[in-house]
Amino acid sequence: MKIGIEVGETIRGRPAGIARYAAQVLRALRRLDTPHEIVPLYPWRRLPHVYRDLSSLGGRWYRRGHGVKGFDLVHATAGDTLGPTSAIEVATLHDLYRLTGPGMTPTPRALAEIDWYRRMDRVICVSPSAREDLHLMTDIPESRSLVIPLGVNEAYRPRDAAEVERVRRRYDLPSEFLLFVGRPRENKNLER
Repeated sequence: MKIGIEVGETIRGRPAGIARYAAQVLRALRRLDTPHEIVPLYPWRRLPHVYRDLSSLGGRWYRRGHGVKGFDLVHATAGDTLGPTSAIEVATLHDLYRLTGPGMTPTPRALAEIDWYRRMDRVICVSPSAREDLHLMTDIPESRSLVIPLGVNEAYRPRDAAEVERVRRRYDLPSEFLLFVGRPRENKNLER
């Protein structure tokens, strides 16, 4: 099979959560011993002013909404509209905050995203609550969605007590603290 993985978020200047997810999915798939061809897909809209040969990355540009041809399966990792294709289509749903968040007014784009998920053959939801929101807001049969929680990079592991103590002293940290490394947005519920 020829599999296209949409990884456009990875080319942002300062990649955040979804970009990291896409990069890790791509790395993990490329490490598998598989006969399948894995091709990263980069949206032209992210860097329209840059011409870049992606052959060194094994990737391909696509134009949003124009479709990608020549694939057996395409996986959209960030809710990006790849466009019509004859391939099997899979999408990852991280959340529907733009539709379900407190004080959010659905925009035409957010509503169009719901229609886009309806077109998918499968929707991977990163949490049970994302899956619940998907089915509350659409008529997508539950059989077309599944929950696959986000994985954890092997760099994130318990450290020995001596290493923890060195870091705590270096940054003058109290014995107990909470570290948040995401973007400070309302939907992160930092107040809680």
